[in-house]
Amino acid sequence: VSIRVEADSAGAVTSAAPQSGTSKYFVDLALKAARQWKFAPGPAGRVWNLRFIFSRDADHPVSVQANPAL
Repeated sequence: VSIRVEADSAGAVTSAAPQSGTSKYFVDLALKAARQWKFAPGPAGRVWNLRFIFSRDADHPVSVQANPAL
């Protein structure tokens, strides 16, 4: 599941929107987690793409930070 997030200058997520994912259940889980994400402080309006990988072998989803969107 890929989620696009925007962060403010303090590093808090100000918006999150799904970019890909076929299961509403997993998209909702990824959105909930992405909204709680915290980035290092920086310029307001930074956009990031977060990729969440769900596996039967893991106790919880694994999240990977992708390259920042330009």
